Amino acid sequence: MKTFPLQTSFAGGEVTDKILGRTESVIYQQGAIIMENMIADSRGPALDRGGTEFESEKAVATEEVLLEEFQVTGDKVYLLRFTPLLLEISTPDGTAPAVGASHVIVHTAGQISTIRVVPVPGGNAAYILHENVAVYKLTYNITTDTFTYAAVTFTAKPTSWTGTNWPAVGAVFQGRLWLGRTPSAPETFWASKSGLFEDFTNVSGNPDEAILAVTMEHYGAIQWMIGTKNFVIGTLTGEYIVKSDTGIVASDDIQIDRQSTHGSSFADARMIGDRIFHISAGGKKIRMMEYSFSKNNWISDEANFFADQLVENDHFTKIVWLPNPTNLLFAQRESGNGTLFTWEAEVEVHGWSPYLLDGALVSCAGGLVNGNSVLTLATNRRTGIIDYEHTPIDPDLDPTYYMDNWVSGTIGGDNRTITGLAHLNGFDCQVLVDGAVHPNETPSGGSITLDFDATSTVIVGLQYTPKVKTMPIDTGSQEGTTKAHFKQFSKYLVHILDSAVPLIDGSRAPTRFPATPMGTPEPLRTDFIEVSLLGWDRQAQVEISQDLPVPLNILAVFGELSQENF
Repeated sequence: MKTFPLQTSFAGGEVTDKILGRTESVIYQQGAIIMENMIADSRGPALDRGGTEFESEKAVATEEVLLEEFQVTGDKVYLLRFTPLLLEISTPDGTAPAVGASHVIVHTAGQISTIRVVPVPGGNAAYILHENVAVYKLTYNITTDTFTYAAVTFTAKPTSWTGTNWPAVGAVFQGRLWLGRTPSAPETFWASKSGLFEDFTNVSGNPDEAILAVTMEHYGAIQWMIGTKNFVIGTLTGEYIVKSDTGIVASDDIQIDRQSTHGSSFADARMIGDRIFHISAGGKKIRMMEYSFSKNNWISDEANFFADQLVENDHFTKIVWLPNPTNLLFAQRESGNGTLFTWEAEVEVHGWSPYLLDGALVSCAGGLVNGNSVLTLATNRRTGIIDYEHTPIDPDLDPTYYMDNWVSGTIGGDNRTITGLAHLNGFDCQVLVDGAVHPNETPSGGSITLDFDATSTVIVGLQYTPKVKTMPIDTGSQEGTTKAHFKQFSKYLVHILDSAVPLIDGSRAPTRFPATPMGTPEPLRTDFIEVSLLGWDRQAQVEISQDLPVPLNILAVFGELSQENF
């Protein structure tokens, strides 16, 4: 029996093998059992994630770093790079502010990963929190492009805030700075006077006075706070809103309502569209909270319900939002790798894909530059060295290369010696010479020697492998399922978009076409790549991948399938 199976959407991303029996489900029909280093585009394609450009390196005594974004305007973001005893500030491409690019901090080794940054609306200040360190304030002057950093001198500071007992989480809501979770009172929060973030005076009973020491007894330690339609607090055991009868929370008008009992990890939540995304207690789930007007309550769904394999022997530690040009959530994992989640609220299917970095990821941050989302990564591939690398700053102007930590090398006078590669010493690297794939090279002393002359551009970087493996096929028959039938594709076609010829089950069709002039790189193409006579088995799964530093974008897969019930 011959059939002609077709898959036109990969929007479901990489899915758990727990749904292998649900061949009729939408997530099965739009998913893949493996989808690595890809973007599950909500319109259907599986798109290559693209590489990262090396920006700089940092020698560190302990391989501990925290990246946080400081969005000063809609077009400009600074990155806060925390390492023990030092805060450095630059844009994703390494441009420093005019004044205040480096600050000595009191946070020591072991404290960096649990720093929290609370931005003030307007992009001119942020509070730096840690449970064992006094609160500091980072202030930005947009006119002079200047940063200053100093300890906060609170008015009427709560007496318990002293020594190594300070608030660990915070947010701004209704004109107040809300702070909570000290070591001695992990279920307690405070709020400043209205309009005065550093004043905690409460002597007159005026509604604008500070809100002091509200304890959420038996609700679990506070893990995050976020101000939106409501003031929402995530704790170890559940999610709550702080509200009032009048709508304006005040010291004499405050109530706490439980919304759900899922619980959270100690990690910042993110407001994405009209939903709050947060990491669950234990780090195995990312949950999406949405306000339901019909239920008058915040309801919660599990974003990775169909992708729990991502955190098998692993867990999520941080989430970053990348809204442009595609709505992506980047989730860091304890294993030193990431994940990409495509989130379009208007569509039914959302997909995940592992973002593999060989366990090198230490921290991450997002931010908008001229309206485009830029992802910055701090990676540790060399002992005592942190590399900072980022996605393209402006995809309309900056080229995308399909290598990680890539750099444009300096071409020597002989047109074959390429220098400026010190951060890649000892690594097996991929090489593009004037757009053409060159055999891999291993830099030594910061340089490589090419096999042929370069004239304009040499890009050198680390390989990552985009890969899709399709779901087992069950086309059905008059007798019912064909899951147990043996199957073979006599023809199999991959419809690619602006891509090079991929590997299909480990083999590659011819990569040179007669129309391409000799001595010029093969152009990317939108075409059908065909292979024949794949092997017999019960699954009829096909693996499509790319091992060269060129893009892999898949629109659809289909073929002519023979089936026999042996």
